[in-house]
Amino acid sequence: SALPVFDILTLAATGSEMNNGAVVTHDETREKFAIGSVHTFPRVSIVNPALMQTVSRDYLVYSAADVIAHAIEGYFTATVQPRFHSRLVEAIITTVIETTETLLAEPDHYEARAEFAWAATQALNGLIYSGTAGFSYPNHMIEHSLSALFNVPHGAGLSVVMPAWMKWYHGRNPAQFTRFARQVFGVDTPEQGIAALERWFDKIGTPTRLSQLGITEGDLPATIENVPPATLSGLAPSPVLSTLPIPSRASKQTGTSSVSSWLQGWKVIEKFSALDTLIVAQGSLRASRRFTDRLVSGNWSSAGADSNATWPPPSSTQTSSASRLTKVPLGEL
Repeated sequence: SALPVFDILTLAATGSEMNNGAVVTHDETREKFAIGSVHTFPRVSIVNPALMQTVSRDYLVYSAADVIAHAIEGYFTATVQPRFHSRLVEAIITTVIETTETLLAEPDHYEARAEFAWAATQALNGLIYSGTAGFSYPNHMIEHSLSALFNVPHGAGLSVVMPAWMKWYHGRNPAQFTRFARQVFGVDTPEQGIAALERWFDKIGTPTRLSQLGITEGDLPATIENVPPATLSGLAPSPVLSTLPIPSRASKQTGTSSVSSWLQGWKVIEKFSALDTLIVAQGSLRASRRFTDRLVSGNWSSAGADSNATWPPPSSTQTSSASRLTKVPLGEL
């Protein structure tokens, strides 16, 4: 038995509001270990963008890199990757890109903060890995070595590792890297897509070079030694998340009831995770509808399926944050 976990998010990145994962650092050996249990799934999660508005500029961009990393690990390494799931990943990444840029300009922008939080949840609640197989987390494992040894912020380390790993790995899955380049950045080749992601990291101010983290060539042997060997190839399969149940047909239906479709998908995960209640902001629910509409339409432009020339959409309101909270009892859906 264990005490139930209730969490209140103050930073969107890790998906902790809807997963059972955590990382523990052994200070003496300077190693990081992933942990997870049925007891570490939250029973109640509160996702209120108003509580995230004081996140610093640095940790906003580090969080953006972390969310993107969660999305691309399986996207690029899975041996079984349904197209539906690829579309989910692409929607998450494009949402993170545009909302990050909005928040850098307007840190108090409630709707952008809500949509960023919703994308972060989707990136690591198991949904984009349900029905996939044979994937691994090489970028995270490499970065865990960096942050364990050099006290690097996790997202800052990932923005260095990802482009470098992608340059090395893309020849093993050229079709998926070409898809990424076209769907996310509107360019033609894997190399162009990787370069576009790296330029975006530079643009928002998250590191892309080890030297920016104070890590030298002389530090590399210890860093490599600290990475679990199976993750170096990028091909070590995950025996855990690949066993998640495939969402029912209802979770993939299209139509005007986009939010209902998404909540049905959440219900599938709820059966696995024992999450009883999710308390989200109405802005996040509106975000999920725009997010799903993009999947339906296949429109990955900045304007999305809403056909708005500017972000945010006209439906945005300025009601008080307290009035925007919605309690979603998942077990009753």
